[in-house]
Amino acid sequence: MAIIEDEKTFSDMDTKAAPTGADLIQIADAADGGRVKKIPISAILSQDGTDTNAIHVDVAAEISGVTAKAAPTISDLAVNEDAAAANVKKSIVLGAIMAMVGWVASLTAKAAPVGADLLAVEDSEAAGAMKKSTIQQLFAAIGLVDGLGAKATPVAADTLLVNDSEAAGAAAKVTIGSIPIAQAQVVGIMLEPAADAAVELLGTTSAVVLIVEGAVPVVITNGAGLYAGQEVKLFASAVSGGGSYTVAVQGGTLTIDATAEAPTIKRNVANDAWVVIDLGGASIA
Repeated sequence: MAIIEDEKTFSDMDTKAAPTGADLIQIADAADGGRVKKIPISAILSQDGTDTNAIHVDVAAEISGVTAKAAPTISDLAVNEDAAAANVKKSIVLGAIMAMVGWVASLTAKAAPVGADLLAVEDSEAAGAMKKSTIQQLFAAIGLVDGLGAKATPVAADTLLVNDSEAAGAAAKVTIGSIPIAQAQVVGIMLEPAADAAVELLGTTSAVVLIVEGAVPVVITNGAGLYAGQEVKLFASAVSGGGSYTVAVQGGTLTIDATAEAPTIKRNVANDAWVVIDLGGASIA
């Protein structure tokens, strides 16, 4: 056995207060039959006595010195302290971080999201590369609505999504039955007089929703494509300002001025006059 000092045991030796990397220590070389050899401290530790391969609580710039990976993948590993197991260090797959249950719920909520807010997306056209999109882009995406299931026969109680122009464009819902449809937008199903002016009944019209905004009569006239014997159900929908709806019929003028009034008229076979077949609460003068 090699002797370090003849007169002192190992525990009695003097202590060097500030070891340096050039200082020597003895080791037993396991690869050489346990022969005693010397190595400098710098071969094991840095000169300040710190393990260069360790991560410490209060030592700065240890992580930044690690070689960086330019494009991490979901299968890459990170070091994690398991809070449920007395902070024992474990490895964790990066992909598992995004799959953690409750991580979205733990985020701070934004009370009023706006169209410019960002979402994380996987770009299917770029091998699934992570990118960002705005909420506005999401709703403007081609095929977003087309990708939904279709309802064969919509009813008036069905709802639609709209931007409320009277509430700074905030999203709101409306029922199909509550939408006033302009005359130019239809082909003989529903009509709406514009600016309390005259409105024409279109060919094949079977029901007309009439809306007046001022306290003036709105005259209903014959339009193109009308045919003899055509029946039309009129539904008045009075709004601010009151007002009324009038149509010339045989024997007088049909006046509609309440939401509850819903007369049915039929086009005379012999001429362009209308015949009332159901007053529905309306009046003839």
